[in-house]
Amino acid sequence: MKIYGDANSGNCLKVKWVCDRLALPYTWVEIDTMKGGSRTAEFLKRNGWGQVPTVELDDGRTLAQSNAIIRYLARGSDLIPSDPYRAAQMDAWMFWEQNSHEPYVAVCRFQAVYLGKAISEIDPNLVKRGYVALDHLERHLAGTQFLVGDAFSLADVSLLAYTRVAEDGGLELARYPAIRRWIADAERVLALPPVRWPQVNAAMTEASSITIRRARREDVAAIVGMLADDPLGSARERIEDPLPQSYYEAFARVERDPNLQLVVAVDGEGVVVGCLQLAVLPGISSQGGSRGLLEDVRVAKHCRSRGIGEKLVQWAVTEARARGCMLVELLTHQTRVDAQRFYERLGFARSHVGMTIRF
Repeated sequence: MKIYGDANSGNCLKVKWVCDRLALPYTWVEIDTMKGGSRTAEFLKRNGWGQVPTVELDDGRTLAQSNAIIRYLARGSDLIPSDPYRAAQMDAWMFWEQNSHEPYVAVCRFQAVYLGKAISEIDPNLVKRGYVALDHLERHLAGTQFLVGDAFSLADVSLLAYTRVAEDGGLELARYPAIRRWIADAERVLALPPVRWPQVNAAMTEASSITIRRARREDVAAIVGMLADDPLGSARERIEDPLPQSYYEAFARVERDPNLQLVVAVDGEGVVVGCLQLAVLPGISSQGGSRGLLEDVRVAKHCRSRGIGEKLVQWAVTEARARGCMLVELLTHQTRVDAQRFYERLGFARSHVGMTIRF
């Protein structure tokens, strides 16, 4: 059997992994799809769709589409549940992978790895939908070892291919403990080398160890430091020793206002690693309903991508609801594309167009 594939393609690796797992002999034929290797006349005779993977069986017949290929190759093996209902559940996950996971998670990676786009240039709608898929996967895997109960199946092969490299396309997996555990388990079953996660500094803090409390005067320097830690903030803030008195005067005004809450996220050692301000705004419109306004959401640079910002926002939404707010809204600068994606993943929708007059 020959496998025509691209060794950097998750869809092609599915076929290779199944062959290796079942000890099926094959010859790998590398196809450079970016140079038209799947569009030559010779290749199109094997696969009229002009796609990889394509397999050519020993008798000369060919087969295309990754999930169809592995379903055929694994027939009669332990990779397909013997129980018909379990097998149907496996198929359901494989259909979902092609319809609701691969078009977003894999395409984010394609834009970064194959097209060479910076993470910030990837289509934000793809990123949003990719996180929706990962959120669904995380919820399911939190209650089961593999996708179809405790037995490894083709469903796991199918979803593993692009999930384990999702970070190549800017989708952060640090906040998905169940997915990461499942990836490690699946890699062991398939005897794959563990995927290399981005290096995490030992000083980084997991969200599970974070405490959120009201800010204190002694926190002001840490808060200002986080506000200044990006190009926009560095132009607005003044990092001096000592800090300008105006910061402490502003903190005193915030502390006295019953409709304002400035809070900080503190790690297990008492270090401030995040902040957020929630304003409850009473109003006449919308039948007198109050609004919650989120401002100054920041996480210390060495602790980002650990779920701390999400925990802060979730706290604010819960607090706003408890105080009778009818909605929660926020403003984020139009150049902060990553921040916009973060808020969209948490359920915020684009609504208003903000306008500003500066004095």
